[in-house]
Amino acid sequence: ILQAAPIAWGALSGLMYLGLKKLFKDNKPYKKIIIYTISIIITSIIANIANTLALVLLGYTDPINNIILFMAYAIPRLLSVPIHVIIYIPICYIVCEKFKKIKFIN
Repeated sequence: ILQAAPIAWGALSGLMYLGLKKLFKDNKPYKKIIIYTISIIITSIIANIANTLALVLLGYTDPINNIILFMAYAIPRLLSVPIHVIIYIPICYIVCEKFKKIKFIN
């Protein structure tokens, strides 16, 4: 199960990017940055909540403790979303542009 989390994170962000790319049809740089930003924000929120939920549910059986632990873990994890956006957007943009130059991706 632990190895599935990074795969799910990458698959979710890739699917989110492809869906948003169809929504914003032209390839202007500022639209790409908007697509990356939205993809990363949504993916970070969903992945952090799913990982926190899995962590809490696998560790305890008492429902009250699960709710308290979920909030204790989820809040700091969700606060990291802006950090993910700041770090990942330039990296995604640069890597994708380099891959396009070598015709690795469209």
